Formats: sequence, C-alpha cells, structure tokens
Amino acid sequence: GLLGVSASFSNADPRQLEYEAPILAQQGMNHLKMGMRPEGWGWADWLEHQAILQRLGISSVWSYYAMCCEDSYYARFLGLPEGQLTDVDLVTFEDGTKGYFRGMGTLGNIFSRRFSDVTNMVIKNATQRFKPFPTVIGYQYSNEVQLRHGSFDPEARASWQEFVKALFQDESPAADTSGDGVFFNKTFGTTYRSWSDVAQFGEADSKDYRRALLRDAWLGLSYARFVDGSSKTARQANPDLLNGAMICVPLSPTVDLSLVLSMPNVNAAYINTYFCWLGGGLLMEAIGHTYRKPVIASEINMPEGNYEQVRWGTLTHLPYLEGFEWFFYSWAP
Repeated sequence: GLLGVSASFSNADPRQLEYEAPILAQQGMNHLKMGMRPEGWGWADWLEHQAILQRLGISSVWSYYAMCCEDSYYARFLGLPEGQLTDVDLVTFEDGTKGYFRGMGTLGNIFSRRFSDVTNMVIKNATQRFKPFPTVIGYQYSNEVQLRHGSFDPEARASWQEFVKALFQDESPAADTSGDGVFFNKTFGTTYRSWSDVAQFGEADSKDYRRALLRDAWLGLSYARFVDGSSKTARQANPDLLNGAMICVPLSPTVDLSLVLSMPNVNAAYINTYFCWLGGGLLMEAIGHTYRKPVIASEINMPEGNYEQVRWGTLTHLPYLEGFEWFFYSWAP
C-alpha cells in the first residue's frame, strides 16, 4: 500500500525536493501527503514539485487548504488579486459575530451557495492543472472541524428547516396528521404554525439531548453533502481520485464518518490517528471497510509515545489500512 510522510515540501524550494525525494524513495517511501499553504509559493512551484515526484514514481495526496477559507488561499488557487473574495466564507455565530468553523483547521460556511461555488472553482482549477500527473492520486477536503451549532445565516436556517420538514414529513408543525402521536411542536414544545417559522437550535437547546441529537444529525448530513459535492467536482476530472475529508471522531461529534462514507462520490477516508489512536482509529477503519472504501491514516507523531509504543500502535493499524502517512516531516530553508 501507500507508505510515506506528510511533508512540507510544497512550501520549500523545489531544489530541496530534488535532493531529498530520491533519498525517501531509496528508503522505501512511495507516497507523500502535500499541502498548499500560502507562504510565498504557488502553482509554478507545486507543478515543479509534482514533476519531481512523478519522475521517481512517488504518489501524492494533496490537502486542499482552500477549505481553510482565507481570501489569500482563494486568490492563489484561482490566480485572482487578493480581496475579491473577502467574506465569502464567514460563518454567522449565534451571537451574531462572524468567523470560521474551528477545529484542527478552519472551514468556511458550508451552507453558503457562494462558498460552495468558489470551492468548486478552486477544485476545478487544481484538478485541471494536475491532470498531466497520474501520480496525484487524491485530495483531502478540509481538516478536522468543529461545527458546533452551525451557522445562523439565512441559508443555514433554510437548510435546517428543510431538514426538519423532511424528518417530520408525515406531520405539520401544529398537527398529528399521521395519527402516530408525534409531531414537531409536541415533541419540542414549540408553537410554530409553518415550517418557515422554525428556529434553529442553539446553545441553550444542547441541554435537551433530543434537540442536540437532531441538530448534530443536521450538521453531520450537511457536512457530508459538502464533502460529497467537492468530491464530485474532482472526480469529474478523474474518477479514480481518492477523495475524502480528514476525520477525527473524538474531537468532533457532529462529524459522522458513516454519513461521510455513505456519500456516492466520497471514495476514501483520511483519518487522523494522532488523535484517534487504537479505539477511535480502529472503529473508523471498520466503518471504512463496511462501506468498501480505502482508509489512509496520517499524523502519527513520535512525541505521543516512545519508539516501541508508536511502533506497536502503527503495526496494529497497518492490516486495516491502504495507506499510512507519517507525520510530520519538517523542512529547513
């Protein structure tokens, strides 16, 4: 399978990769995970990096940091002046402030049509540029995220109302139309007359586990659909690309790996075994196996244990994985 490292070569002088990649290949490394950080590098550098890897037969999965929102990322990916896409991705929090979904990275407003459109523009641009390189085998969309209560903008509220209406499709907000004793107002103690009046569940609603579960189900499905849409755009360029999101269950209860892997265009799982070691990691590998989709593990960090502990944990995972990316190979100028 794939055996390699999560590398920062994408932000280094290509001459360094010319020197170090053959050493990695000689040591049996056949794969790298690459990132696109805005540190003065752009497409000319990334294409040169990929040409070096291709000559050595080293495959790569690229992390799309366009999902990390900042305008400079978009500008670099699309070749636009910075400032044209400002605020396209901001989330509206419950108190009215703006920001990003947080976690191991940042993510923009997955409920925003404009954000989705710009995201797909970025993916189309990147897959087209990398098309001459068959050694680019996949893309990881977004990093581990904390969706919390979602966004409270009009598009997010419309998404929430559509979700609730579909779930209670045999009812109206104010009546038990199916005669099963269940309808939205009765279940959640509200007095709505139509679905368009239904308010989102926020912080206070988390105290009611039924409301918290309903909100988390909506967020999990919305995120899974966002990742699926991104994956579909990439696979239109190459149906064999391994597309998925970085998952780390203990950090994000609203991200449901089963939902993500049930999406038709998501055909790989990238798991962060640094935070999901044996218990959570093996659970996610089992879910990937259930959906017959490959699992690639990354971000094993030596400081988490001594050599023997890390080696034992790694060997425990390996039978269930198609790929293993060691984290973190750092570079020096």
